[in-house]
Amino acid sequence: MYDGTIKSDGTLARPRLLEPLLSLDPGGVGLVYGPRGSGRTTVIRQWLDKSGLHAVWVDSTTQVSRSTRDSIAPDVIVVDYDDVAVDVAVESRRAWPRARLVVMTGIGWPAGLRVAGVRPDAVVAGRTLRFTRAEVQEWAAQHGVELSDREATGILDATAGYPAFIDTVIQVLAERGRYDPSALAEGCDRAASDMSAAASAGGAHWSMWETLLLTGHAGELATSALDVMSGRDSYSPYSVRAMQDAELLIVGARPDTVGFPPAIRAAMRRRFSADLTSDRQMELVRAAMGAMRDRGLLADAIAVADGDRFRTALFELLGEEWLRLDDVPAGMIRDLFAQVRDEEVSAELWIVRARALIDTAQRDRATPVAPRDRQLAQRFLDRAESRLDKTADSASPQLSVSSESRADESRTMIAVLRAVEDRSAGRHEEAEARLRHCLANPPASDPANALLHIHAGLSVAAADRPEEALAMFAEAVAAATVGGAPRLAALAADCEELIQWTVDDPGLWWRHIGATRNVLPERGSAISRTLQFVRALHSLDVDALRQLLSESSLVIDDPVAVALIEMEARVIAHQALQRPKVALQEIDLAEIALRGHPLSVAEQYLIILARAELLLDEGDPHGALALLDAAPPREDPINDALSRARVLLGLGRFEDVIAQLPATLEPVAGERGRFAVLAHLILALAHAGLGDQETSDRCIEVAIVTGARNRIVWPYVRVGSEGLRYVLDRAAGLTLDAASIAHLAHLETVWETLYALDAPVDLSDRELVVLERLANGESVRRVAVELHVSPNTVKTQLRTLYRKLGVSNRADAIRTARLRGLLVGKPQEESDLPTV
Repeated sequence: MYDGTIKSDGTLARPRLLEPLLSLDPGGVGLVYGPRGSGRTTVIRQWLDKSGLHAVWVDSTTQVSRSTRDSIAPDVIVVDYDDVAVDVAVESRRAWPRARLVVMTGIGWPAGLRVAGVRPDAVVAGRTLRFTRAEVQEWAAQHGVELSDREATGILDATAGYPAFIDTVIQVLAERGRYDPSALAEGCDRAASDMSAAASAGGAHWSMWETLLLTGHAGELATSALDVMSGRDSYSPYSVRAMQDAELLIVGARPDTVGFPPAIRAAMRRRFSADLTSDRQMELVRAAMGAMRDRGLLADAIAVADGDRFRTALFELLGEEWLRLDDVPAGMIRDLFAQVRDEEVSAELWIVRARALIDTAQRDRATPVAPRDRQLAQRFLDRAESRLDKTADSASPQLSVSSESRADESRTMIAVLRAVEDRSAGRHEEAEARLRHCLANPPASDPANALLHIHAGLSVAAADRPEEALAMFAEAVAAATVGGAPRLAALAADCEELIQWTVDDPGLWWRHIGATRNVLPERGSAISRTLQFVRALHSLDVDALRQLLSESSLVIDDPVAVALIEMEARVIAHQALQRPKVALQEIDLAEIALRGHPLSVAEQYLIILARAELLLDEGDPHGALALLDAAPPREDPINDALSRARVLLGLGRFEDVIAQLPATLEPVAGERGRFAVLAHLILALAHAGLGDQETSDRCIEVAIVTGARNRIVWPYVRVGSEGLRYVLDRAAGLTLDAASIAHLAHLETVWETLYALDAPVDLSDRELVVLERLANGESVRRVAVELHVSPNTVKTQLRTLYRKLGVSNRADAIRTARLRGLLVGKPQEESDLPTV
């Protein structure tokens, strides 16, 4: 329990907050920083009481004249910087240079004092001002109420330990004489009322109070939206920042959002209605919605318009921005329409509702989409078409161009979403036909055009036409960027990079020459997750692969082609991490999920390729070859040729590998970096199998140089542990340039991380002791003295140790032992860590 005591002024003594100020020497400077209601004045008064120091409180009325300087000699000058100009603080400092200067502020350290060369020596700020659980329990106990750990924690979670609210909650508990959950609401209402009264009396700026009320009303806002809203006057930004620094605005349920803790939020919402007239509420809400809309923060604009009295403003916003609502979480859109009558919903908003159910471009859309939601989306689209038809039938001959254009955009969006449903059901030709019809008459709106090209690109990618898909995605990036839809631009760019990986290496240096795109990375979508897998595989970032595999499971949903690319990436990752059984489970799950689902040729091939690769690694090359022989033909044969060459290599058919593989590579010579690396590795092993060491070495050199030039890693592990070990051993004897030598060293680390470290090592107790002493920097002679043996005995043990670890010197032995977890004492230096 906390051992504080109630002070004579009715506050709880909190010694931990006084320690920084008690350390101040004469002439020292202190800072007490926090928002109003954080207990900053109480801290200063308790410090003065404990230290017995005499203080002068400087406010806006203080004038530091000569007579004032001569008549008093304070120990402490307390400056409330929220109410005092910086020159008064500086003048006070000059008048009494030996006095301790304590600045109490809600805006951080004043820039004027920094310019004057005054800086704090001691700070009480931010989250340290919040109550702890022990302090809540002690404060309640001294008011006659015993709180359990759970009850005290509940109060803290509901208020974030905000002192002003904790104080009034404890007051209510004391009045009731026991713990009562309803005391939270009443106590928080009292604190909000006190703050309102202070703002009304000029203790705080009323505009700042309105900002806090609006923040509570909105619930959760993105930090950027909070900045927009607090920028409506010169005082609010400081108050909001002080609350953020003190962690009194907590992380919200939506990513990158913050808001008041639950009980304070509820009190602020009630106060919003109590303190502001209906007209003022509407004025504030509309202004905030407009400012957020102008900055593309539509989810936050919707959050601000919460409540039936703002429904008109909300639906005006939705109607105006219906093509830009992809960045609004799908769940939020579904909730918006939960209590809305069908006749209130326009054609455009029926489309918005359908997108929230089935469009992969919609933020946080549920995956996989439930059959009921797919049916519901089609009903929504039917109603949108019906509404459009009725409008067209009743329209006057003078129908405006803008209304006509809007109707055309609506029909295009309906067609796009119908195509999405066709594609998800495996009706690829129907989906592509719909989208091509739309492309022939593209919508005038750039965001609509971007969405059209994204889905057209996904459909032609599923049809195994990657080059055409890339052109579609590039067009989508341009349209979304011009149309002010950064999230769609980012999504299209992710699609483009993902499909580019299937045909080439986006990391090749020449791809970045003249690049001018500036789009935000998309996060959370299936496309983004798949791209993260592919990037981690490209560099063979083992830690990233392990994290991605542990954080997510394979979900088969539209677009299926992207899901199957992720499946293939996951299978390769599991293989690289020596998890063949888990890789097989990934394939089985995908096939079960797709049972009865018509697949395009490209989608079929992705499953066949993944299973063939796994059969090969599991020692069944004949089964792998049978699968590849049964695969449907593709326009681009390079993937099939490489997989087939790996299988033929496993069967010992070296002549067939050498006869078939070069002809497949010739059309793409100098382009596809990772394919060239893998092909030359396979050829090197095939020539070695025939005893042609010279040609094998030349192939190894090409593979190493090509990989080094393009920073490519993962193809090397596709030839397995023994194959990679052979390549590395032979490459060590080649004459290579500096970049290739560095690349070779990196590949050695890759091999150790993936393969060498999995082999069991049986070290004796004595060998472990010798290893630990070496890791501590001790010499052989010193180790011999400590173990009471001769130096020659230690050297013999070292040779055995090196052999077991597969190394040849002390540094490699220590590094390998640390990687294996054999050394648990001294932490690993950053330079020793593997970079894969």
